[in-house]
Amino acid sequence: FLMELVIFQNIPDIAGSDPQGLSHEHRILCRDHGILNGEHQIWFIGSFPEKPGLPLRKLLTALQPVIIKPFFLIGNKQEKDRRLGDKWLVMQNRLLNAISNLDLNERRLIMFLSPLVRKHVESAPDARKRVFTVNALEFANEYNLGKKSIYRTLADIADSMLHKAFFFWNFEGNERTHRTGVSWLVECEYKENEGHLEIILADTVIEMLSVFDRENPFTKWERHWIINLGSYGMVLFELIASCMFQNHKKKTYTIEYLREKFNCLDSYSRNIDFKRYVLDTAISDIHAH
Repeated sequence: FLMELVIFQNIPDIAGSDPQGLSHEHRILCRDHGILNGEHQIWFIGSFPEKPGLPLRKLLTALQPVIIKPFFLIGNKQEKDRRLGDKWLVMQNRLLNAISNLDLNERRLIMFLSPLVRKHVESAPDARKRVFTVNALEFANEYNLGKKSIYRTLADIADSMLHKAFFFWNFEGNERTHRTGVSWLVECEYKENEGHLEIILADTVIEMLSVFDRENPFTKWERHWIINLGSYGMVLFELIASCMFQNHKKKTYTIEYLREKFNCLDSYSRNIDFKRYVLDTAISDIHAH
C-alpha cells in the first residue's frame, strides 16, 4: 500500500521517543522505520488520516517537514523482494509510452539501468550527484552478448545515447497540453581498463525509473520476459506492459503514433507493409519468447 516518506530536520531522536498525541501504531512505525543520521534527519513513515490516532496531515503541520517524497512501503521482506527486487524492471508509463528512437541495445541499456537506479535512489535518497556503474561483462551476461568486444559495444551504445532524446506529452485531465523533450545521458566516463562505464542520467530519467505512485503510474515486469526480444518485440511489449494491469485491457493507438514509436516514419510507407514487417514481426517475437 502507498504511504508517504517524510524527512524532518533538527529534531531529536523521535525514533526512540514517545511523542505526545501519536497513536501506538504511529509510534511503532516511527520506531521500526525511523532512521537518525548525524544531521538529525529522520525518515518517518506515517499512516493516512483514515487510520486511528493523530492524522498524518496534522503531524506534518506540527513538525514542519522540509522534504516530502513518495515511497512504497511493502508489508514484509518477501513482498518487498517480489515487488522491488532486482529481478523486476519498473518504470513510469510516461517513459514506456514516450517516443524514444532507440535501437535494440540502447533499449537494453535502459532496462539494465532500471534496478540500478532504483537501488541507488532507495539507498541514498538525497544524493546530489548520481553515478550509475554499468559493468560490461554483467551487461553481456544479461543479454547473452559476445564478451570478446563487449566493452566496445557498450561504449558505442553510450556514444549514441549521448546524442539522443525522448519525447512525451503532458496532460491536464484528459487534455493533451504540450510536449517535453529529455536527453537520456548527461555524462559518461569510459573506464575501459576497469571494464565498466560510469553514467550520469538526466534527472527526469532518474525520476521515471524510481518514483512510482498514484501521480506517476508505473508498470513492472520480470527481467527475463524481455531478454530475448528483438527491437520491434521490445517496443510492442512496452506498449502492452503499460496497460497490462489496468482494469480495461484494450487500448487504441493511431497508425501515426505507432510509426513514431517503432521509428518507422520513413520506412514501410504502405500500411500493409508496416503491419507485415513491423507489427506482425513484433507479435511473433513476443509469442516466441
